[in-house]
Amino acid sequence: MKSEARAVERVKVFCRVRPLLQRERDGWSYEEYCQQFGEDGQRLDANDTQQPATDATPESSDDDPATFITEKGRKVIGSLTPSVTMQPDGHSVTFQAPTAAHGEARLFQFDGNLNETCDQQTVYEHSSLGGNAKTALVVTVTPAVTEAPETLQTLQFGQRAMQVAVRAHRSALSVLDYRTLYEEMRQALDEEQQRFRQAEAAASDEKNRAAIAQDKLTKALLRVQHLEFELEAAQTATRHSSAPDVEGNDVERMKLELQQLVARHAQDVAQVKSACDRQIETYKRLAHEASQEWHEVEGELAGEKTQVLHTLQDLKEFKLRYFQLEEDTTERIAELVQDERDREKERDAALATVAALEKELKAIHAKMVEGESQREKLQDQLDTDFVPKEAIQQMEALYEGAISKLQARVGCLESKSSNRRPKTPSNNNSTPGQPQRSLPEVRKPGMANRAVPRVGRLVPGAKTGSSSRLNSGLRVSSRILQ
Repeated sequence: MKSEARAVERVKVFCRVRPLLQRERDGWSYEEYCQQFGEDGQRLDANDTQQPATDATPESSDDDPATFITEKGRKVIGSLTPSVTMQPDGHSVTFQAPTAAHGEARLFQFDGNLNETCDQQTVYEHSSLGGNAKTALVVTVTPAVTEAPETLQTLQFGQRAMQVAVRAHRSALSVLDYRTLYEEMRQALDEEQQRFRQAEAAASDEKNRAAIAQDKLTKALLRVQHLEFELEAAQTATRHSSAPDVEGNDVERMKLELQQLVARHAQDVAQVKSACDRQIETYKRLAHEASQEWHEVEGELAGEKTQVLHTLQDLKEFKLRYFQLEEDTTERIAELVQDERDREKERDAALATVAALEKELKAIHAKMVEGESQREKLQDQLDTDFVPKEAIQQMEALYEGAISKLQARVGCLESKSSNRRPKTPSNNNSTPGQPQRSLPEVRKPGMANRAVPRVGRLVPGAKTGSSSRLNSGLRVSSRILQ
């Protein structure tokens, strides 16, 4: 929890979210809303048409607690609650706003290296005063004219929030060197074990010196008692030698004093024995306590060694996973690079194909334009050279009549010329009495065919002159008939 508190000191969060627009309230389903805002987003109530995307708009200063201003103007004083899964370095923190009356509270998660823009919120991140202090500003604006006051308030809020200073300090746990930590921990354990051994050796030396001093004290007490006994015996002998006349009474008194001395000696011996027993018990108790402490320290050392071994095992597994992840990432990057190159080649080939097709399309278009122009020319020529069928039939009828009349006229003229020509003798084998017959009617082939284009030829550029040409043909025929 201390690391969490330190992380909260390094991260300042300001959030202001506009209310939902009408199209967002009516057009989105709950699945689309969860897909947009996440499963931990607030569940909207369909009856509450004024409910914002988050239940409150938190505003915070550097010293005061956060002030949550709801849409209706009600203020709630509180503080942002960090989740238990936050990182100790303060780069990834999740904050939760107070619970709303309609639904669950919205969770906001801010990453130290997050700097992206999406449709519903814009996250601006900047470093303040260096170090690992981060300030996350979450604002949402809209270009709609109806939301202009809300957008202005949001921008003013962002201007106020950017002026708040953030206390920055360098995190010692930002970069962990497990080898250095292991060496430091092992060195600390060795030093602790060495100090414990030195303390145990010093305690043993003190115990030995205390035992030697106790033995010397016991010997000294025994010596003193022995000297006192000898002194009393010498004094008794001196009294007996100075007063031989009272020998009978002195014997009784000597016996009584000897009994007293023996009793006092036995009492002193019992005291010394009890003192030695107490000292022995004390030594035993101290030795037991020292042995128990040694076993406890040895157990703690074994636990720390086991923990270090587990840490090293975890470090080894982490390194293996890291190396495997690095290898997989390298292979994936190589695959992506190769795919990108293949796609670039395919794109270049597709672009070349498209360019060739565009050239072919342009050529086809030019041919189509040329064909269209030729078609228009042919259509104009067809329209120019076209003669109605009725006019042709009428002209053919006139031509046939004119030709028949011309043939009759020619026959008539030939008969007249033959009648006017004088008769001359002929060398032929004809009978003289038979009249000479006229020549058979000879019709030159192609005469009618040549008369049609001369009389009915159309002048280029004159589409509506068929009647005039027909009239001219009729006049020519009439002249021929005359």
